[in-house]
Amino acid sequence: MKYLKIIVVILATLMLGCLIKPPANVKFDVDKTTIPPGGIFHVIATINNTGKVGITNVKLNVEGGEFLIIQNPKIENPIKVGESEKLIWTIKGPKTPGTYQFKAYLDIVDELKRVWRGITFEVQIKVTPGIREVSGVSASIKAPSEIQGGRNFNITIELLNNYSVPIRINSVDLTSGALSIVKKYIPDRIDGKSKGDIIVTLRAPPAYRVQRIYVIVEYSGPGISGRVIKEREITIVWKPWDFSLDSIERIYGNLTEWIEYNKIVDGYWEWVFNSDSEIKNRTLFRRDVAQIISISNSDLEAAKGVYNYIITNYVLEKRKTGTLDPQEIRKRSSVTPIEADILMVAYLRSLNIPARIVSIYSPPDCTHYPFVEAYLSGKWYVIDFSHMFFGTREEFIASRWYPRIYQQVTVFKSSLVALKPSLSGHDHEDISQEYINITEASLLDALSKKLDAETFLKVKTLIDGIDSKEEKIFAMFLFSSGDPREVRMLIDKAKMSSLRNTIDAFYEFYRDVPWEDDFRIYWEKLLSLYKG
Repeated sequence: MKYLKIIVVILATLMLGCLIKPPANVKFDVDKTTIPPGGIFHVIATINNTGKVGITNVKLNVEGGEFLIIQNPKIENPIKVGESEKLIWTIKGPKTPGTYQFKAYLDIVDELKRVWRGITFEVQIKVTPGIREVSGVSASIKAPSEIQGGRNFNITIELLNNYSVPIRINSVDLTSGALSIVKKYIPDRIDGKSKGDIIVTLRAPPAYRVQRIYVIVEYSGPGISGRVIKEREITIVWKPWDFSLDSIERIYGNLTEWIEYNKIVDGYWEWVFNSDSEIKNRTLFRRDVAQIISISNSDLEAAKGVYNYIITNYVLEKRKTGTLDPQEIRKRSSVTPIEADILMVAYLRSLNIPARIVSIYSPPDCTHYPFVEAYLSGKWYVIDFSHMFFGTREEFIASRWYPRIYQQVTVFKSSLVALKPSLSGHDHEDISQEYINITEASLLDALSKKLDAETFLKVKTLIDGIDSKEEKIFAMFLFSSGDPREVRMLIDKAKMSSLRNTIDAFYEFYRDVPWEDDFRIYWEKLLSLYKG
């Protein structure tokens, strides 16, 4: 029995990814090994993904207290299998002169939340007083400190060749994160004791970002070669309300339809509620929230401001919805959750933010469990006035309110649809699969952030022992509905086999019984069996 427990622990560790073979080849480098007291140098790691899934995070840990990481890189999108990415850390050296051994450890996290440790890098760094940090070639970056998203802009890398002989630029490597490179101008050569400019045109994404740009220039000349690294921070603001509709169409593409539609719901909704849903005066709605957008640097910030404006200025009531007309709703002092949904969409579309009503379509009715979706800073967010929820799709999936929707789609074969205008009847965009495809990963990610490492390991081991995918998701719904302290108490108190059998019994009993609006009800039922 003792050895069996050891094997279980080893297997669980392997499932979490603390494996011997890392999922990437890593090449380390530094831009300099001699610095003045308290000087700066850069650690460059080229990550080549040789694993089977994407890499989502890379963390550098420095041993000892002599060196300080003052800037960490961020992976904007997973590094795909077979692809590589160059990451740069800015390190501040010791203030006391001497020779130091810089030692760092690299942690790699993949899309399955597995962590690989033990990739090390060592280099000797000399701290010398009086050293000049100007090399044979020096550089500076000229760039705007703030740029509006969705637009192109130029940065200039000014190079000064301090040598007496000409140099040739061999390569210009620019790590720009969310910024995309449109074009580069690189001079053929820079004469001795002369200046030359590298000009790079970048495109800012339609999203708020504080982005650090790293530029690595490698050069060579008669009997010389070297490299210079410079960095610059740029703030990207995204204010779609400042753009014309033509510009918005170029930026958003097909998503622009969720701005241009004047009617908020389809003909079936208007027939059921005997009401028009057309936005007739967008200027009126924009004027209401003018103060909010005047202090907002992003669409997400503005949307949160509008959400707070609605819940502050209107009393939310559980009563029969009286109208879908946003102009009429705007005049009222109290609103239903559906009326608040309509109002939210009207405000967001008036600010050039894609927004729509989403609901369950179980023919012939498409008015079940409605909520708002808004496309903010590159991803869909959910705004649910029935439950006072504002968060990403992934966060909504991990909430207590999503399981009922999931069951409607997977068990009862209904559809999750975004409502489009129609003269009569239904017009929808089916987005069911978009939610289903990310459900398991979203729940697992939420649990890994919510629970401490030991509890998460035990929960994941229990879930991995369940054969049915749908039952695994049911189990994750249960644990996601619980408070972290409750989950830890249950996991520590219950025997793993007993808990798994109980969850199996719950799933078999409740699988095809319509779930309650709040899934925490089932968590509390489970918890009550192990109290006392």
